[in-house]
Amino acid sequence: MIHVNPWPGHGGRPDGVSSCLRRAFTLIELLVVISIISILASMLLPSLSRAKAKALRIKCVSNLKQIGLGFRMWSDDNESRFPWQTAPSQGGTRGLSEAWQHYAVISAELVTPRLLVCPSDRSRTEAQLWTTAANGFATLKDEALSFTVGVLASEEHPMMHVATDRNIFGLEDQTCAEAEITAPVVTRLDPDRDDPHWGSGIHVFVGNAALTDGSAQMLNKSALLSHLRQNASQGFRNNWVLPPR
Repeated sequence: MIHVNPWPGHGGRPDGVSSCLRRAFTLIELLVVISIISILASMLLPSLSRAKAKALRIKCVSNLKQIGLGFRMWSDDNESRFPWQTAPSQGGTRGLSEAWQHYAVISAELVTPRLLVCPSDRSRTEAQLWTTAANGFATLKDEALSFTVGVLASEEHPMMHVATDRNIFGLEDQTCAEAEITAPVVTRLDPDRDDPHWGSGIHVFVGNAALTDGSAQMLNKSALLSHLRQNASQGFRNNWVLPPR
């Protein structure tokens, strides 16, 4: 007798599933796949993290460049003197011992106080206004500031730093007679005596600086020492900076 398949083209099954049993993943095979994915992820994540850190550092350089230009614009309106070269009675900040005070006077030259926080600096809070509001720079003060002030920078020396990332270290807690800062709050950066270097905070053992010529630079430790020695050769061996507290 001839038997006719009532469901042609479906392997004899009405649901279209082969009569052969389909082989599933074993537990070992599943674990192998998961292990391979984990290894690939561990290889890719550090690269992604480094790329993100580099992008944040570039943004920090952009902020510093705008800050440097802001100081220069203020200087252009004040007989080519920076705020720290100008007496408070004339609208400047000479002798003031808190870093934020030197930035507050250039509020008209900066688009927003948010520029004063490095995007990699997670321990600082961005101020939204310049005022004494709860989220204002005049209220938050150094808590809304990621950068130091180069309190001896002048227009006559274009390679001096007007600002740096705050993770710069040297001989801490000094007074600075040249800048008329009598409180022990200034950091001296003598390239031969003070071991100037970048700390691990913000950018890891590297940093950025804005110069009096309006430029901003990325500096590793060797480049930082070269920068400071160049200043020293021009008579500015101490390279003082006033960090935010």
